[in-house]
Amino acid sequence: MLDSYLALHNAVEHLSDTVQSFDVWSIRLLLSFYARRGAAATAPAEAASPVLQADFVASIRARMGSFFEACGFDGDLREYLQSGAFPADPARQGLFSCMLVFMAIPPPAAAGAAPPADKAALSALLLRQALMATADEYA
Repeated sequence: MLDSYLALHNAVEHLSDTVQSFDVWSIRLLLSFYARRGAAATAPAEAASPVLQADFVASIRARMGSFFEACGFDGDLREYLQSGAFPADPARQGLFSCMLVFMAIPPPAAAGAAPPADKAALSALLLRQALMATADEYA
């Protein structure tokens, strides 16, 4: 069990060195599992004690959110949602990709079926949904 705590702690601590999003996918899966587990905590099958403490899971969520917020991807995210372009700086591309995974932002190809006049509205909606989902996780 200690290995699980250390692996997650190291994944968050070394997030700035990440070039692939595998660790972020793992963390997102963990956060989704515990969010769902918390919502269904009254079920008898869920009465067993959790593998990871709720405070640790909450700290992982908060640290991930504050890390991506500090990266300053606001302009890059707007550009991505409007045109599908990643940041020009190769050093930021890996982190930007990780942020998209963490915030569950779909590829712009998923929005490509929208008429051109509605793309700005769809981009704003996707951004708002991602921000609201992140805010709900912090609550």
